Amino acid sequence: MRFIIFSDGHIGLGEPKADKKKVAKIIEVSKDYDKTIFNGDMIETWKYGKLGWKVSNRKDKAEDILYIHKNLKNFMISDETIVLLGNHDYALKDLMETEESIVITSNDFKTSYYITHGNNCSKETSFDYIKRSNSWWVITTAWISSIVSKAFTKLFKKDVAEGEEILNKIYTSFKENSDKNVMNDYIFTLPKHDFYVVGHTHKKGRYLYNKDNENRRCFNTGHCVGSHLDAVTIDTETKEIKTIRIDVEY
Repeated sequence: MRFIIFSDGHIGLGEPKADKKKVAKIIEVSKDYDKTIFNGDMIETWKYGKLGWKVSNRKDKAEDILYIHKNLKNFMISDETIVLLGNHDYALKDLMETEESIVITSNDFKTSYYITHGNNCSKETSFDYIKRSNSWWVITTAWISSIVSKAFTKLFKKDVAEGEEILNKIYTSFKENSDKNVMNDYIFTLPKHDFYVVGHTHKKGRYLYNKDNENRRCFNTGHCVGSHLDAVTIDTETKEIKTIRIDVEY
């Protein structure tokens, strides 16, 4: 089977017209694969929170986003798609079948791939933490980021994706160093597999993590923000795993 894995679309955070283009492109590209895996944070519910609200209580806001993007909802609940939860779309667990992680294997069962969003690498974004009411400061940060994102989009009217691109560069620059070490430690808390696929940090690429003289190979799906989509593809017959970039025209 051929899989394509997306994460971190944060649909609902940015400009609606850009989101619609993004969703359409994701669905179009997925037709070339046997199965699509959404590896967390594909929609954005944190920005809708109020102080003291738990992420798990934002089901109504997730419903609002999926009502606007009916084609995305229909695709997510179809047999062609597997939905894994991230910290920004945790409310999806009440709306459709979801998992926190999944393992797929090569056709000869000799190679295994562990796929999860990776937010549990940090205490402040772990599933246990976001269930708590005092996750309010993270909600507030997401709400502020949504305002900044819209401001950038209005500023660069010639390209509706440019505001998202700039905001994402700021985000990844801020988080790159802090996430590098915690993701390294986190990977070694997971069951042993041949490859790991995570998202969360918006930093696409291949990573070799090391701890106690053990190496673990990891691929990061990057993000679906701005003028392109990042993704990881896996072919269980050839055992090929790689990162790809797909341009989106606005």
